[in-house]
Parts: sequence; structure tokens; C-alpha cells
Amino acid sequence: MVKLIMKSNKDTKETLLQQVIEKYSTNYKPPIGRSGIKRGDEIAFSQKKYDASLYTALTNKPLKEIANELEIKYGVLKLWKIEKRFKELMQQHQRHFALHTVGELQKKIGFLHDYEDTILEKNIEEIMSAPIPPIAFDEFRDANTYNPALVEEIYTHLFKRSFGGENEFFNFLILKFVKNVLSVSLNPKLWIQTKKSAIFLIKHLLKDGQIKTAMYYLRQLEEMEGTEV
Repeated sequence: MVKLIMKSNKDTKETLLQQVIEKYSTNYKPPIGRSGIKRGDEIAFSQKKYDASLYTALTNKPLKEIANELEIKYGVLKLWKIEKRFKELMQQHQRHFALHTVGELQKKIGFLHDYEDTILEKNIEEIMSAPIPPIAFDEFRDANTYNPALVEEIYTHLFKRSFGGENEFFNFLILKFVKNVLSVSLNPKLWIQTKKSAIFLIKHLLKDGQIKTAMYYLRQLEEMEGTEV
């Protein structure tokens, strides 16, 4: 099993990144010799090579640091990183982590639904002045260590699921997550795209007569640092 590079205090819950790396590394079963492998067949990665694919795919740590932590030669890791199978495995790790991220966010929806039952009973003036409910993203506190390619993969998965008008409160969550968590390493153009999509949804809600929801969404958007509507 790979030893975690990003250690946390024993009293602090591990981040999603730490959990995923540890889980995937522990569950991986490396090959033992060539028993049962036919000539010409591809051999599965060794444990160290698999762990290297995890860290290279999911973190922004320099290759030299990863090589030192995993006790492999830097030159070997550089060669692995340009191999087709290694790059494909990296992309697979990024897709899987993006799906884990969506799953973690969906767990928070219950809180937003409970809040929805109270906030939308208020009049528009109260909605526009009501406190914004805090949402903790502590499991993503190390997002500044994510591989930029991973950040874009997460964004792509989130964007496919947001701003469709089916669940406005999930869209609130996506907006907050993109701004407060991913913005550290997100392409600024993608944040602009997110804001435009949010504004489009607000207009759709207004057109559909869902004025209270639209106003509350507008307030969320306006209160985000650096947002101009």
C-alpha cells in the first residue's frame, strides 16, 4: 500500500483525495511474476507503478517528489509518464475521482432541501436579506494540490449535471463548490462560463414564474466574491 504523501492530523478526517488514493492503492492487486500470462500479453503494472499513476494523475506534486516518496528513479517515472497505458490509467483515475466528487456533493443535497422548505415560504424581501446557509467543503480542503487536469475533469462532470433547471438547489451547491473550492486552479474562463449558465438559469426561473427561487439564486450569485451580475 502506498504511504500517503499528504498526511493529516490524527484528529482530522482525511480528505477525499487521501481516501481515494489510499483505497485505490490498497485494493490494487499487482501481478506476481508471469504465471498465467501468455507471450505477447500485456503485464499489469507493479504496485509502485500503479501508485505512481495515482499521484501523477491526482496531484500537482513535482515528479521528483513523487519519485522520492515512492522510492523509484526519477528517470523511470519520466518514462512511465509518457507511456500510452500509463496516460490512459491516469485519465481513468481522474474520471473516477470526478465521479467521487459528484457523489460527495450529492450527499449535501438533503441539507439544501431542508432549507428550501423554509426559505421559499418567506416573501421576496425576506429572501433577499436572509442569511446564506453555510456549506462546508472540508473534505476538499486540499484542492489546491489537485492536478490541473483533474480540476478540469471534475468541472466537466459537474457542469454536465448542473444548470439544467431540474434541481436549482443542487445548482447552488455546484456554483459554491466551483467558486470556493476549484477556483484556486480553475481556468478563469470556466468560472465565467459557470456564472453565465447560472444567470441563464435565473432568467429561465423568472420566465417560468419561479420568482422566489430566482431571487434567492440571484442573491447567492451576487454575494460571491468577485461576481458581478
